[in-house]
Amino acid sequence: MRPESSLSFILPTLNERENIIPVIESVLQAHPQIGQIIVVDDDSTDGTLEAVETHFLSNILKGQLSVIHRTSEPGLTPSLRDAVKAVNTSHVGWMDCDGSTPIEALKMLIQKMGTHDLAVASRFAFGGHQKSVKSLGKDSFWEVVLSNILNWCLDRIFHLPVTDLTSGFIVMKTSLAKQIDFRGCHGEYFIFLLLQAQRLGARLTEVPYACGTRQHGHSKTFGSPRAILLNLYRYSRAFLVALWEARSRSNTPALSTLSTPAQ
Repeated sequence: MRPESSLSFILPTLNERENIIPVIESVLQAHPQIGQIIVVDDDSTDGTLEAVETHFLSNILKGQLSVIHRTSEPGLTPSLRDAVKAVNTSHVGWMDCDGSTPIEALKMLIQKMGTHDLAVASRFAFGGHQKSVKSLGKDSFWEVVLSNILNWCLDRIFHLPVTDLTSGFIVMKTSLAKQIDFRGCHGEYFIFLLLQAQRLGARLTEVPYACGTRQHGHSKTFGSPRAILLNLYRYSRAFLVALWEARSRSNTPALSTLSTPAQ
């Protein structure tokens, strides 16, 4: 990333009161090129927004942090879509607020922006580490198992230069982000995002990171039997739709020419 560039970093929240304060503090200390933090809250009921507005009032007044309170069309994907629309810096990134992502990975993602259009923090890249089913903290056993299986399948079918297609921890050019059609409701959006970025000719790369465990709150992906079934359906459907679209495009010239980097 060039010195004159800046980054808006999005933190999507839903009932993350116990996690959000240390997460924001770590991001504020991560890199001087982070121009603004955007907390986009999906109408939390546990006081997440109130905690942010109280603890970081001075940062809000200085313009270092802004808050988007969403009360309609719930879901992670719509939240990110709304936040990206509000970004006016050269680069944008985001990550989950469950405390499982080390801030050192964000520094590495930012460094990649000098030569790439999009960088993903990957649990499955060489040097990375996925959380263990033997030490889950507040995480779900099924979240780990199904994530491993899904990414194994996606990696072998789509052959992207990124091994973690459900990461949700990313930095990219804002011009590229604003071309992406954020599809889906939850984490399945990430599959479509990476495939769209590739089709747009973006230069993709990844950095390894060791995924920690959630210490507070509950997983929104596989934290309950209902969530397990719902998100298993969402991810399976996204996988099949992406596969069908890739095969359809493979018969057209458009898919075979991906040489123009995003500007």
